[in-house]
Amino acid sequence: MPSMVSAHPLMSQIDWPSACEEATEIFRALLRIDTTNAPGIPGNETEACKYLRGLLEAEGMDSQFLESAPGRGNLICRLPGDGTGGDPILLSAHLDVVPAEPEHWDHPPFGAEIHDGFIWGRGAIDMKNMAAMEFITMLLLKRSGLPLRRDLIFSAVADEEAGCDFGSLWLAENHPELIRGEYAISEIGGFTLHAGGKRFYPVQIAEKGVCWITITATGTPGHGSLPNKDNPITKIARAAEKLGVSRLPHHRSAVVDRFIGELAANHSFPSSTILRSLLRPSIAGTILDTVFPDKDLASSFDAMLHNTANPTVLKAGLKVNQVPGEASLQVDGRLIPGQT
Repeated sequence: MPSMVSAHPLMSQIDWPSACEEATEIFRALLRIDTTNAPGIPGNETEACKYLRGLLEAEGMDSQFLESAPGRGNLICRLPGDGTGGDPILLSAHLDVVPAEPEHWDHPPFGAEIHDGFIWGRGAIDMKNMAAMEFITMLLLKRSGLPLRRDLIFSAVADEEAGCDFGSLWLAENHPELIRGEYAISEIGGFTLHAGGKRFYPVQIAEKGVCWITITATGTPGHGSLPNKDNPITKIARAAEKLGVSRLPHHRSAVVDRFIGELAANHSFPSSTILRSLLRPSIAGTILDTVFPDKDLASSFDAMLHNTANPTVLKAGLKVNQVPGEASLQVDGRLIPGQT
């Protein structure tokens, strides 16, 4: 924080250990509510909204609960200000999570158990952690009685993981007056980046676009007991394998050039040279594949510099002894800003 900015007096009045403990309990309670949102599994965000609404009622705080469809709950709470500071600030968090495969977890995905100093659960990072942080902010401000210079709105919404049709988009189209503000604070914007023994704080100014594709292969149906060189599953498998191992063309942008340049300027040789090499299309792939010690970090840089196409869903066949006439592959494509 710049030296000319001083902390608000309220900061020293809050019992932070107690607030942290309370926020942690809210966080763990949210994690224990299974809000999986996937085809055929519709979120169940209403249960999480009701839990939060109960906490608000206990504090004497009004809220609005709106279901866009059965079980698809959205919760809005507003702390009023006098308007002298501008239009509202919106604190927004989605309550739904992507599916979890428990057999691949060390700890139950909806257990919210604490191990090795971490809280484990589906949604712990995306994004029930921030839902709890924003929610405790509302509670602390309400309890303080601090006069606000603008309204502060908290929104807990459904359906972010499947396109927002039952959550933020539905609210914007049907109840815009409840969430309209001058600024909104929500998830991501840049994860803390640990590189070269230093800590960096990226600032997100754009986001990759989505290009979801379904590829369909057709062939000759037949009996499973007979070899079939026109099997659509074989064709779609070749496509999946090619997409899965291929790297799409390198795309530089002024923003990423500056980002990588700033990182390089804060590293010494040879790390600085390695980072700058990412901007050279002829060797960037080799650097990412063979030089980067942190494979997760390499994947992040790879995604910054390339459009991506990840095979994610395969569908084919009805019976083990029948060759189908069709097979499909769903691909999650992501486009660098400026690409179409």
